[in-house]
Amino acid sequence: MSVDDRVTVEEPVAASGPARNGPAGLLALVATVCVVGVGIAAIRAIIAQRASRASFA
Repeated sequence: MSVDDRVTVEEPVAASGPARNGPAGLLALVATVCVVGVGIAAIRAIIAQRASRASFA
């Protein structure tokens, strides 16, 4: 084995900065907005159904 055939391996280094959770955070925000919207729509539908039943009674 000649000197030219050697491969040098350096010590592993950390990535430049911490891992970012930007896309995951954005997805969580969108999911939260959707859950709140569906909850509000469900409450409005229940209230509207009760109001329409009261007018027929």
